[in-house]
Amino acid sequence: MILKDYSVSFTSYAPVNNKDYPAVGEYKIEFTYEDTSFTTKIHVVDTTKPKFNKCESIEIMQGESLEYKNYITATDLSSVKIIFNDEEVILMKLENIN
Repeated sequence: MILKDYSVSFTSYAPVNNKDYPAVGEYKIEFTYEDTSFTTKIHVVDTTKPKFNKCESIEIMQGESLEYKNYITATDLSSVKIIFNDEEVILMKLENIN
């Protein structure tokens, strides 16, 4: 059976920037065929982990501040926000941190 004259509409839709797919979230969709229609919810989830760049080592001069975002980045279908916690890193002494 092939359906003709049907419609599908999103009552809420948030596309990812410059892409043709919706952002992660919950959306309502209304299906209509002839005189019948119903509304349902669709959950869009991100099941792919972000991909981090490979950073072998970082070298800075003693006393300089470390701009982590210049060395460590990630890409994903969703937006990525990386938070760095360096409370236990002492940049004033020479050492290797693994």
